[in-house]
Amino acid sequence: MGPFMSLLKEPPPPQERKVRRTLTQLGFEYRPTGPEGRQQLVHVHSGAALNEHNWHIFSGGNYEQLADACMDHIHELMVHDDDLGLQWVKLPVPPGKAGPIHLTTPRARVLATSDLHTNKKGLLVLITGKGGVRTGHWGRKLVIQDSIEHGSQWSIMRAAVERGWAVVSFDPNRNVDDNDRRIPGSETGEAHCIHAWRCLVTGLQKEDGEPEPEKHKSAPSLRKTSFANMKQSLSASFSGSFAASMLRRSSVTRQRAVSQGHFMGASPAKKIAIVAHSAGGAWLLSCLQPQHTPAEHVQRIRAFAFTDSIHTMTRPRVGDRLYEMINKTGVQFRAGPWALDEVFPDDRAPKGQLDLGCGCEVRGSGTFDHSAVNFMAEQSIIKHLDAHMGASPNDEDDEGSTTEDDDEEALANPTYESDFMFPALNVDIDQRLLNDPDNDLQVIR
Repeated sequence: MGPFMSLLKEPPPPQERKVRRTLTQLGFEYRPTGPEGRQQLVHVHSGAALNEHNWHIFSGGNYEQLADACMDHIHELMVHDDDLGLQWVKLPVPPGKAGPIHLTTPRARVLATSDLHTNKKGLLVLITGKGGVRTGHWGRKLVIQDSIEHGSQWSIMRAAVERGWAVVSFDPNRNVDDNDRRIPGSETGEAHCIHAWRCLVTGLQKEDGEPEPEKHKSAPSLRKTSFANMKQSLSASFSGSFAASMLRRSSVTRQRAVSQGHFMGASPAKKIAIVAHSAGGAWLLSCLQPQHTPAEHVQRIRAFAFTDSIHTMTRPRVGDRLYEMINKTGVQFRAGPWALDEVFPDDRAPKGQLDLGCGCEVRGSGTFDHSAVNFMAEQSIIKHLDAHMGASPNDEDDEGSTTEDDDEEALANPTYESDFMFPALNVDIDQRLLNDPDNDLQVIR
């Protein structure tokens, strides 16, 4: 076929775009049930509450569609909760990753309280695990089969706000936008966490494409193409032209973005607590590397709570100071046969090499369910954070304090981005997690 005949070929049909349906369209709603009034998913027509035995009957077996609808609905409830003051915060585009039309480049985003950029008292960072679960949630299965309280981060966010802390929840599993375009800085879960951490916690990235200048370099950067410089050069060359008009419009767009609660810089909080679930624990250790968390920021971090985290660490990998901090202020809540708060040796470390484990005290969570660890151990997690953040509801702000340093989730992946690998797990626990349809699991043997 010649080159001209090829032009007459019928173009391939466009790919069918995934349409997200609402809970109402699917015939479900959340209703308060039981003595504690937890919000449980109910099939509207029959009035039946969904559980692990009947959800596939009422949903037609379309787990992904129902899970997406549930999370979208819960996000709406969260951002309309005036007591929380949550909003979506778009992050700047990482250096060198902006598209040809910068304003249309997809952006990573997180869910955060409106005082994220102004609260100096405290900050709670929440990092979920790997799979289909999104920001503001610990497990999709739980919000379908149990309740909003079981599977979302809502209640621990409320506890943080009651203590006067700001909150940010990373969104590591949103790697493409609604048009299936890769999101710069969020290509993987680990990349997203590092990018969000640098933007919102340590402030190493302040504007689109502009990393913080390195103080030891006196020569100007060859990649210095800031918005202000571009505006000055183009306006001088094309004053009164279409280019100048577009620059004025983009300035207005940037100002509107700021007024709508988008990226405005890093948190000024003097104390930081972190709760990291499953793969989120390994991603967190990547965030804590010196190139992402300089020494001056380490002293701000006061408490770690890992929930069935997959991470392992050794002193040479993380450094003496960070190792000691996690050892003294961290706790790992594990799924398994142990009672809540029961302390036991780290069974994920190789025999005789406990220093290769999670690096902190290990406690039971009172459940075998990997995704339910956060719900079951929540009060213990909050108590642990209070002990190291020096906070409880109604406490006064202690800005003058001089205290010193005090689900779909991947349990293993040989091509994992992080340097922090982990040994094979107990066979019984492996099989239980692998049988969970809400998890995205592989196991190293």
